[in-house]
Amino acid sequence: MSSCRPAFCTLPWGNEVPDRYTDNKHQSDMSGSRDTISASSYASSGIVIPQASASVKSENGMDVCHMVNWLSNAGRIGRKLDMVPKDGNLDARCVQLFTECAEELVRKNANLASATLARLRDMVCHPIHTMQRVITYFMEGLQLQIEGVKGDAQARAHGRKSSSQGDFIAAFQILHEIFPYIKFGHFTANQAILEAVEGADKVHIVDFEILEGIQWPAFMQALVLRKGGPPEVRITALCWPTQEHAMDMTQKTCKRLAEFASTMNLPFSYNLLMVNNDENIDPSQIKVNQGEALVVNCMVHLPHMPQHTMAAVRSFVHAVKKLSPLVITLVEEELGCSAIAAASFFSEALHHFHAICDSLEACLPSGLDARILVERVFVAPRINSAIDMWIRRISPCPVYVAGAGDKYKWSTILHSAGLKPLPFSFHNQSQAKLLLGLHKDGFKLVERSHHLALAWQTRPLYAASVWK
Repeated sequence: MSSCRPAFCTLPWGNEVPDRYTDNKHQSDMSGSRDTISASSYASSGIVIPQASASVKSENGMDVCHMVNWLSNAGRIGRKLDMVPKDGNLDARCVQLFTECAEELVRKNANLASATLARLRDMVCHPIHTMQRVITYFMEGLQLQIEGVKGDAQARAHGRKSSSQGDFIAAFQILHEIFPYIKFGHFTANQAILEAVEGADKVHIVDFEILEGIQWPAFMQALVLRKGGPPEVRITALCWPTQEHAMDMTQKTCKRLAEFASTMNLPFSYNLLMVNNDENIDPSQIKVNQGEALVVNCMVHLPHMPQHTMAAVRSFVHAVKKLSPLVITLVEEELGCSAIAAASFFSEALHHFHAICDSLEACLPSGLDARILVERVFVAPRINSAIDMWIRRISPCPVYVAGAGDKYKWSTILHSAGLKPLPFSFHNQSQAKLLLGLHKDGFKLVERSHHLALAWQTRPLYAASVWK
């Protein structure tokens, strides 16, 4: 077992993990006794995600921290399984109509697409069950596409209006506290990176999608606590042209990380890399200093993350491969890419998002605004972007078939680049099992060849892998 300290000793923005998310005895068994460094300075320095002790309200007035504390207990109480009325394979009939609607949209026939969507609305009049709500989100996404074909820019823009900051913060806090999706991705990648850079004096991380930087405070703490003292740490953060105010937001994120690092006397610096409009990345833009242990971190479509095209991910992977990093960590959504037949795409997507929403239903008692808030802020926009990617047929997947289950996964990009997957350490696997064991029974860890997947019931939703 690696001597590296665990990657999840704290919440991503630095607070200690509450008791409800840790089994102190088991964690002590895994990592040994240790002191936890307070990271409240990171949370209080302006990061968009507040400390758990702060009072945060969504736009509808929910006191989110009170809600999260209550839900963490209520979510553990059993519930009756959500059952869609057995009216003759509702999902199968909807997939057929989704397919017809999408194919008309590809042909730019908005009138026939609208007629098909009207038939769908007749089938799902009162979306009270999980599958019915998910179908409704798909109908909303298809409606946006119809408005685009009709040239109704105003209606399309209104439909794509992003959530307010208050709703985003509230939904994120609920998502992060109650569900393992984000923590699974961050902790698994962090542990693999810690093991790869063990003993290095200089560590350089190239981060595909840093956002608010919540992945890195816990990683920094683990470095500070390692034997021999911390290394110098440098992060190169990419700024994507598809994201509004990307450079300014990434700059603020890196400054907060620098301030956080200074509280622990961790040598830290950062570079920003603005990706051009065609999303092509030149490896010469990434400056690697002599003696640096270079690692690459690539998170693709975790629930709170924006959409990226296959072309963007492919350009990134091919660029960083030329720099010969020690490892590339990949955490990917298990929904395949866009280059498959309409019926296959909508069937896979419908059941993927149904599994996510079913996990929300299981952990958040029925009828609460919190569940609908998370669905509206994160799930519905992700469905919209998945439909949009399929309709526009952006950057088909590279042809690589390792097996039927891998054909359309994002990791095909790394295979096609000539990279090889590495096995996870026993320590990393144990950490992932411990994490999921602290959540609802329906969350499972699926161990397959060189991949760890987080599943709800029997359906894998997010997968982690390490490459070289």
